[in-house]
Amino acid sequence: MSGTASGTALTFTIHADGRSYEDTLLIRTAVIAGWTGRDKVALEKHIVELEELGVARPASTPIYYRCAAARLT
Repeated sequence: MSGTASGTALTFTIHADGRSYEDTLLIRTAVIAGWTGRDKVALEKHIVELEELGVARPASTPIYYRCAAARLT
């Protein structure tokens, strides 16, 4: 991983068709999805658990957070 003025370069190892190779992607923008899940019932249960601990319920779900690409590892 390395940072540049225009983004953060992340190198991945790709495994496909019985072979492996590396590819580097330049990430310029990152968005994190929070308060999300495939199972809506489990998500609601988790939100209730957090409410019991004093964490405010989100106004809607999912919530998207922008973050600096440099924070990705």
